[in-house]
Amino acid sequence: TDLCNFFSFPQSNSISKMRFLKFLEVFSLTIEFFLLLAAIKLVFVVVELVAVKVGAAVDMVAFVVLVFFVSYVVVSVAAAEPVVTAAKVGVAVDMVTLVGFGFDY
Repeated sequence: TDLCNFFSFPQSNSISKMRFLKFLEVFSLTIEFFLLLAAIKLVFVVVELVAVKVGAAVDMVAFVVLVFFVSYVVVSVAAAEPVVTAAKVGVAVDMVTLVGFGFDY
């Protein structure tokens, strides 16, 4: 009723007052609805930004792990190469030794 007095509607025009109040109520509910939609959209945008940042961090961690894994494989292969070469030389020495034993007997 204070709102009605503020707009100084005549007392005889109570239907117009009710319509105006109903309009204000619907209008305020509509604004609240759109503000709620905007807030929900903002939450989704924030969540999406956080997900992008987390995804980038996960990608960086995966890249670092991949680099360490590749480095480990390269180092392992490099370390295995002398072992394989030594094994080949050892087999060759064994073969020469066997041939030498064969000639000895």
